[in-house]
Amino acid sequence: MTENRSGNLLLTVIMVATLLVAIIGTSFAFFALMMSEEETINKIILGAGNLDIHYASGTANIEITNITAQDEELVIEKEFSIKGNNSANTVMPYALNLIIMQNDFRSGAISYSLTATNVDGGAGTLAPEVIEPRELMTFSDDDNYIISLGEGSFAGVVNGSVHTYILRIFFNDEDTSSNHLFAASIQTIVLPAYTR
Repeated sequence: MTENRSGNLLLTVIMVATLLVAIIGTSFAFFALMMSEEETINKIILGAGNLDIHYASGTANIEITNITAQDEELVIEKEFSIKGNNSANTVMPYALNLIIMQNDFRSGAISYSLTATNVDGGAGTLAPEVIEPRELMTFSDDDNYIISLGEGSFAGVVNGSVHTYILRIFFNDEDTSSNHLFAASIQTIVLPAYTR
């Protein structure tokens, strides 16, 4: 009789553990990033929805060359939008980075600002704005230099909600010759989705 109870208890424990693993595995799979053949660098598909990234210029790349002392003004204005679609009551967070591949201007010769607009007035939070321009430093490493522009998210059930950003690059140096190069790219990273 005792053996029978021990066997039943062991069987019950195994069944509960199996059920927990199945539930956790299913939940993780639902929110995990899934790639598909039609996915491009500008479309990120999630189990609960998708993010579409649109660059007004058609590319995430930024390049500044041939600047003279007379160009002490706005050099580049890069507008991009992130559109969220989500059929589940989840939060789809994302992070924005500025990846600098090359900057051989002197430190502080180039600065940036970031403005953000929640086009439909709801559905999540925007990455924080950078109103006062921040200087970009020169770097000499072989690796890229990454600047975090912040995190935003879409929350709950959304259909075509849009977050629009404008990254402005300014030239601040009167004494720099025109044979320098600044090359960068805007990167959007999807963070793990979570239930509200």
